[in-house]
Amino acid sequence: MELARLDFQQLRVKHIAHKSKVRAVLYGGGYSERYFQEDNPVSQWFSTVGSVKYSREAWFPQLYRLHRDFSVLAEELIKMYGSDLIEQAHEGLGELSAVSEIFCIRFPPLSGSTRHNQ
Repeated sequence: MELARLDFQQLRVKHIAHKSKVRAVLYGGGYSERYFQEDNPVSQWFSTVGSVKYSREAWFPQLYRLHRDFSVLAEELIKMYGSDLIEQAHEGLGELSAVSEIFCIRFPPLSGSTRHNQ
């Protein structure tokens, strides 16, 4: 149970850092295509820790789908920003934050629905 709690704390931190990276790009920070398409730490968590330990859990597909929704929206906003649609990209941050909130509250309760104890 304690290791599962650490896994989800790690995922939450990675998600918040990823959201901050998107926000930074939308306010003029550097964009790395590799980071957003290959080296995204949240995607890496899902393909390693998540898929190995939790892929059979009922909540896993929904949480992964939320991450994909977040990533697709982030890419759309970054493309808007790159096309000089800066105001529209900034306005989209509200929707991105809403998806992020849903992602964070969809973490499984650790009292019983997460059976993995390794």
